[in-house]
Amino acid sequence: MGTHVSSPSKVATSGDLLSDYLKQNQDDIGVQIVKRFSVSNGVLPFLFKVLSIEKALSIQTHPDKATAEKLHAEKPHIYRGAHM
Repeated sequence: MGTHVSSPSKVATSGDLLSDYLKQNQDDIGVQIVKRFSVSNGVLPFLFKVLSIEKALSIQTHPDKATAEKLHAEKPHIYRGAHM
């Protein structure tokens, strides 16, 4: 969920762009965020992720090359070497 121009979020109830909504509703962003990131234009400098707590999600990490090679050598059926 964010305000990036290439894929902006919209407010579900109105269909307005999130950036337009936030520009008009600065209190919803919070005073500290507005001051710290200068977001008076409604554009957030970060991507806000909403995760469901209803079901566990897998965690994806990207090891460095040496660790990836070691993991692939130990368990090639799990750690495929497609990107090595």
